[in-house]
Amino acid sequence: MKSLFTVLIGLILFTAASAQYNKPYRVAYNSDKKSFLITNNGAGSVVELDSNFKTTTVITGLTAPKDIAFGSFGGNSGILIIDNNKIVVYDASTYQKYTSLTVSGVTELEDIEFDLNNVGYFYLSDVGGNAIIRGKVGPPPFYLPSYTKIVSSGITRPKGLHFNNNGDLIVVTDETNGKIIKVDTASGSLTTLLSTNIDSLNSIAQDPQGNYFFTNWDDSYLYRCDKNFGNLTKITGYNKPAGLSIVPELDIVAILCHLCNKIEFHRLHYFEVASSTGACAGSSFITDFSIFADGKGTYNAGNKFIVELSDSTGSFAKSTTLGSTSATSNPKSISCSLPIGKYATNGYKYRIRTTNPVFVSPEESFDIYATPIAADLVYNDLSLCKGSTASMGKSGSSNDTYSWSSSMFLSDSTISNPIFSATDTGTYSYQFKATNKSFGCSDSVIVNVSVSPNIQLKSLIRNNKICNGESLEIGVKNSPYSFNWSPQTNLSNPTISNPVFSGISNQKYTVDIEDKNTGCKGYDSVYIIVNPVPTFSISNSYTKICSGKTAQLTASNIAGISYSWSPGNVLSDSTIFNPIFQSNISGDYHFIATATHPLGCTYSQNARIFNAPVPTTNNLKLSAQIFPSVLITGTINSADDIDFYFTDSAKNQFTFNSKVADVPGVVQLSDTSSKNIYAYLAMSHDSGCSAVSDIFHLVWTTNSIADFWESQVSLYPNPATNFVLFSGDMAVKNIEILDVFGRQIKSEIPNGLIYGFDVSDLETGNYFIVFEDDLGNKFWSKLQKL
Repeated sequence: MKSLFTVLIGLILFTAASAQYNKPYRVAYNSDKKSFLITNNGAGSVVELDSNFKTTTVITGLTAPKDIAFGSFGGNSGILIIDNNKIVVYDASTYQKYTSLTVSGVTELEDIEFDLNNVGYFYLSDVGGNAIIRGKVGPPPFYLPSYTKIVSSGITRPKGLHFNNNGDLIVVTDETNGKIIKVDTASGSLTTLLSTNIDSLNSIAQDPQGNYFFTNWDDSYLYRCDKNFGNLTKITGYNKPAGLSIVPELDIVAILCHLCNKIEFHRLHYFEVASSTGACAGSSFITDFSIFADGKGTYNAGNKFIVELSDSTGSFAKSTTLGSTSATSNPKSISCSLPIGKYATNGYKYRIRTTNPVFVSPEESFDIYATPIAADLVYNDLSLCKGSTASMGKSGSSNDTYSWSSSMFLSDSTISNPIFSATDTGTYSYQFKATNKSFGCSDSVIVNVSVSPNIQLKSLIRNNKICNGESLEIGVKNSPYSFNWSPQTNLSNPTISNPVFSGISNQKYTVDIEDKNTGCKGYDSVYIIVNPVPTFSISNSYTKICSGKTAQLTASNIAGISYSWSPGNVLSDSTIFNPIFQSNISGDYHFIATATHPLGCTYSQNARIFNAPVPTTNNLKLSAQIFPSVLITGTINSADDIDFYFTDSAKNQFTFNSKVADVPGVVQLSDTSSKNIYAYLAMSHDSGCSAVSDIFHLVWTTNSIADFWESQVSLYPNPATNFVLFSGDMAVKNIEILDVFGRQIKSEIPNGLIYGFDVSDLETGNYFIVFEDDLGNKFWSKLQKL
């Protein structure tokens, strides 16, 4: 509406006075025709003030019209006017009269209000009857209303009616200390919202932010309070202010002065943004005010003026704050800034909002000028190698200009994507600025470039040692670079990052490294030392001995080489090249000999000693039977063989008689030359190891048997190594040492003072010791030499 009300917007206050106004009482806005209708209570007429500021009397013949309202009546858009306790209905477009309706049982009808939530319902105030009446439009064809008093007590002189922004019916009362009351249209219950010390309230309306405006007939002032009925403020004075109408689309409040016969228009919000404007993202700007009135109560302490930006659809549901200021006097401007970000090309609006009380100015368009986002055009901080090149950014737009704060090492400092040449090492910082050609909007960002001397392989092991015969993986794993190793000999693949070396001599390798994407290069080297391995042999890697005997393990005696034999618990020394083995526990013994070179390389060989079991003769006995039978008792192993040997005093040696078939069993002597003999048993194992039993003295008597155990001499120690002591009940004059075959090894005459003899010169094995007393008797004992 850009005519009368365009002029009104430019005025602080406008008064429309004319001879056509005669005690104007109520005003209503016809949004279809963009005009105001005013009831002339003194002239019985209705005047129209159109959008061209022209007044025309459109309805006459009324008695004393009061309220006027637009609404749906009988399916048509109609005008309802209260006149002399009747409701007169007119066409809203042609202003032709439809009908006149009488409301019975009322005293003084004052106001009429259509129910915004229920079509076909309207409400009337009866000032004289202290009542609120609900009307319901009837069915066609006559649409005659029916009426119900929903409030008939508890309220005094209800006058002005208004449905607020929440759909509640609000009433002001024409009484001493007038009240503002909410009426429950369903139950008729009343709630006092505000008790004043103001008499004779007349009419009430509400703006889009919820602030209430009401007129007072007694002190002739227009009042305003917030949506919670706080901050009650006198706005301006009149000579009996009557009806008022708030028109949000024009941002005005229209007020009737009853006795001065005029209509006045006030700016609803007192201020607005000066004009449409625009800004660059990230830039600052000033929002200017256009002030239309003093705005009483608008500059309360704690009030804040906030400049808000809508979304691209013009909605302020999630507005963006551009700037704000607090003032208790008229502010002229507000410093603002548009946040950096991505915006749509158009559709934005901006406005000013106050907080105490809440007012919102008319909206104006807001252009957001195209601003290039610098960070979207450049790459993140770069890390390069000396001698390489890289692009600093992406291709730009012909609508923008670009600049780099320094041109050092850049191919062109006026484009978005210059080439950086890593001529020297170090860290370089550049500021990149992008500017829109049309509006001058700009944005900038810092880009850092770090140039290293070359590609460095931090995990590369440059000095390596291996033993001859081993292989080694050199280089690094999972590298993104390309590699070229030199020389290529003894490498599994000279073009990968981690080739395997399999050489037998010391070698140095160099490697060239390159990043194919950036051109960065590097150079490094790896040195490999191949240490010798101490190879050796064992001269007697397999030996078979009888349990209890000794054997020597002999490895090559190499100077500077240390040895270790495992297991070492049965060896004389497990750290020498030739340890001696001895164990009384039979079994197959396996040894590992490890030679260690002083440089750390080792070599191992295996050796084996079979420690064969020796037969046990401890439980064997010989008993003389009826000549020439000898009884053998005891137990033997199935793997053992037994031979019977005997001797007499004349031969002084043992003679083989025969093999023993069974034990226990009887052996028949083949040599029967003597019935007084000495005998023993010789046992041999499958392994080749043998043992002999004790010596038994066998004596036969006629038809009787006598057993003699002649080992009456005790030896100590037994087994023995060097010297043997003996004891017994005889006087020994001679000592003979025989082997197991009865052959004399040596003979000694004992010293009368020392009861012993020397065996240190004997070989390891079993022997028979023969003691002869003064009477020529011989006593036998068995000795083991270690």
